[in-house]
Amino acid sequence: MLVRSQQHTAVLLNTPEMGGHPAPLKSQPRFGNAAFASTLFRTLEANPIAELLFIDVFGLNFPRITLGRTWKERMDTAVSELTNTSATIFGTLAIAPAAHWLAQKVSGVPLQVLNRNISAVGGKLTPQIQLARLASALAFMMPFAAMPGANPSFRNWLTLKKHKISSFDNLIGLDPNKQRAKRSYEAELHRQMNRFIGINAIGVGLALASAVGIGLWARHTTAKQLTPVMKWITQTFDMRGAKANQISGLPAFLFWGAPAYVGWLYASRGKSETYEWMLKFANSTVWFFCFGKVVRSLFTNSFNQVLQKAGATGIKPFTNSPAYTDIAQRFTGTLRTQLDHLKNIQYGSGILISTFMMGVTPQLLNIYFTARRHAKEMAMRARFEKCMLETKASVSPSGEAQLPHPMGFFALANQTRAVQFKQNVIPPQVFYPRPTYSR
Repeated sequence: MLVRSQQHTAVLLNTPEMGGHPAPLKSQPRFGNAAFASTLFRTLEANPIAELLFIDVFGLNFPRITLGRTWKERMDTAVSELTNTSATIFGTLAIAPAAHWLAQKVSGVPLQVLNRNISAVGGKLTPQIQLARLASALAFMMPFAAMPGANPSFRNWLTLKKHKISSFDNLIGLDPNKQRAKRSYEAELHRQMNRFIGINAIGVGLALASAVGIGLWARHTTAKQLTPVMKWITQTFDMRGAKANQISGLPAFLFWGAPAYVGWLYASRGKSETYEWMLKFANSTVWFFCFGKVVRSLFTNSFNQVLQKAGATGIKPFTNSPAYTDIAQRFTGTLRTQLDHLKNIQYGSGILISTFMMGVTPQLLNIYFTARRHAKEMAMRARFEKCMLETKASVSPSGEAQLPHPMGFFALANQTRAVQFKQNVIPPQVFYPRPTYSR
């Protein structure tokens, strides 16, 4: 026991916090799924763009596509999901550098101050630098938000062009003959494409206006410090990441998550699709502001419990879940192995929970609720049809309605239509007399 205690103490003291130097772990052959998962998680965390692509494709896109109710819906969902993922990657790799370059040209601030994380800038952050970084950030966020807002219209255009379907109920197989016949086929195609182009054009216009307006403000400002409100804005909307091409927190919700769901709602092809995207939007909002933080705080407590059980009293507790690199730099030996194991659980469960909460659960709930609403509508339509058939039978040849049925007042409002009724399918407008207009 004494030997084990001495070895255990030596491991704890051999950390930067205790004045020691972390010794590299002895390489041991590792096999199986755990080793693969650990390597995968480390690689993803070290490469944020790869992490984003992996989680988007396998955690969101794939479940939503797979859970489609028809092949046509799966194709429609695939276009919607993959265009948004492509827009995210394109914005990160292409739009961010262009925004930095434009803000630099307008503000006169050196490019190396704009295209890196604010912690790596060094020196004093003058109002000119802060405003220039804000100009760069907004020049990136505006088109970055416009693309997911516009992509649903492109999805509608492609589905209409390929399958000649403009109704969501038709797309999911609930009403195969239903179409939204408010306008002609060609007119609807032009309408959807014009929406797609118009929303993206607005995003580009707002980006240029932000870069030029705030960039000129940065160039000509003489203030020694910003107001508290402007200071909060510049700090909140500042770009993250080593190359200043990422957003997180509130900006991620306002310029990435919310625009996508607003775009899906705006491009809905009927009330069923509107209800489904409302549920997904509510679920995403609750997850973003509540459950994600709860899960992270639970794992932070778990990491601190590992430190306490190991007797690492001289080590500063974690305030957030540590990264793999943080664990490798600060700890060694058995303690590092335990923390790495917990980190694997935290990272893997985070992917699984977000996949289940964001990709699987909303889709299953929507399938259930949409089918239930459709069944109720069909039952109500059947009752109205039965009522109208009875009303038709009670209309005399002279066109005067008899009222043996409680719902016979429909005949009074639609005497002419009731007399001319020929089929067992009642169009919705038969119940409501349309107003006539005269010059």
